[in-house]
Amino acid sequence: MDKLIEQHDELLENAPEDFDLAEHEKTCPICNKESINDPDERGDVETFSREQLDAAVLAAIAPLEAELKSIKDEASKSDDEARQAAADEAAAKIVALQSELDAAELKVENAEKLLADSLAWIQAVVDLDAEAARLDELKESRSALVKEQTSFSEEKIAERIDDWAMLSEDEFAARLADWAELSTAKKDSSESDGAETAGIRVVRPGKQAKTSFMDSLKDVTEKASAAGYDFSSL
Repeated sequence: MDKLIEQHDELLENAPEDFDLAEHEKTCPICNKESINDPDERGDVETFSREQLDAAVLAAIAPLEAELKSIKDEASKSDDEARQAAADEAAAKIVALQSELDAAELKVENAEKLLADSLAWIQAVVDLDAEAARLDELKESRSALVKEQTSFSEEKIAERIDDWAMLSEDEFAARLADWAELSTAKKDSSESDGAETAGIRVVRPGKQAKTSFMDSLKDVTEKASAAGYDFSSL
């Protein structure tokens, strides 16, 4: 306060010539202390209630809150759109990946089928080769038995060996026994006796019902050939 009084006095000492000091002293609270005793000299001061202050504050910040809400809503909308866009993109990627997976599975399935078919074909070739080798071995062994135990010529054996190789072991053994018996009879008797024997051995009632006409005819021809007769020219 003293500092203010000093400044006040200094200003008055240096006041311009036209300064109205008398008027100043009437209204200056430092120069005239009585001027501040009247409360009205301080002017009117408007007072507010708590509710009025709160309302004023709310009214003042209402535009700011509205703007803030708008910003938040826009951000939320942007977030929703971004999430939806991300979800759509993810769904599209899933569809694309599923398509690729289906295509890959189809390729694998086709490859597996191709491999299975190839293996089956290779196995079939191997089986055919094995069967061919077995038949060749069987033909060779049966040709040797026929040549050893019968009087068939090599030409006759070569001509009939394919059919003989198709016979079962029991069928071939039965025929070989018949041919061997006829061949032995041929050596031990005359041609007429051999022919009679051949005629007796040709017909077997028990076998006629089980064989076809052509099989029976082949059987008769083979037995006759084993006995020394050639019916091919008849």
